This record gives sequence, C-alpha cells and structure tokens, in this order.
Amino acid sequence: MDVRVVQEQAALSHRTEKVIVTVGRPPGERHPELHREIERSVEDRVGHEVVVDVRVSLVVSR
Repeated sequence: MDVRVVQEQAALSHRTEKVIVTVGRPPGERHPELHREIERSVEDRVGHEVVVDVRVSLVVSR
C-alpha cells in the first residue's frame, strides 16, 4: 500500500476535536484494519481521543 500524507490546515494540537482523513484505494483492495490504524496514529499525535472520519475514494488508473 502506498501512503502519502497531506496536511492541508493547521497543525494538530490538544484542542483538535475532529480529523478527516481521505484515503484513495484501487477497486478490489480491502484494508479492514486501516480505519483503526489511522485513528490510533492520529490520537497518538494529538495526545487524546478525537473523532476520526475516514473517507474512502476509489482510484481508477487508465
């Protein structure tokens, strides 16, 4: 799995309440534990529990 991190707004801080993560994946690929892995990573960085909204976009190459 290729991973690219793009942070579009301010840095994560102790005041962060919600993080939205958009993940692109090819059709047919499944990563059932990815949401929890992302959630743990974000919470480790912020230092407390936050709402992590993981959105999946299908990526089709031509």
